[in-house]
Amino acid sequence: MKTYLLIGCGGFIGTIARYLLSGVPYKYLDTSFPIGILLVNFIGALLIGYFMEFSITRSYISDTARMFVAIGIFGGFTTFSTFSYETIALFRSAQYFYAFLNIFLTNILCLGGTFLGMKLVSL
Repeated sequence: MKTYLLIGCGGFIGTIARYLLSGVPYKYLDTSFPIGILLVNFIGALLIGYFMEFSITRSYISDTARMFVAIGIFGGFTTFSTFSYETIALFRSAQYFYAFLNIFLTNILCLGGTFLGMKLVSL
């Protein structure tokens, strides 16, 4: 139960950070391009890559702390960071087919799912 609460608290932190950061570019740029969420996704991918590599290879971080940060904070900040990390992990372990399959299916299914969800509203 403690782990779930820690992940939930991390998710709260990540979600608030996403909300605050994603609006920043629009204070300076007049654009309809979703640069705010692109920025969030890039930063999340960068941070989870650094954190996981560092925590696994150079530092002892408990599993609970790793879950708080990786699943909680980064998961609340952007799930794209998890997708990025898991895809790179597949490439690093020479599972190229699964890496490309993950890229393809994630994009097709998520875009398709969003489109389908939007269409279901009008039924």
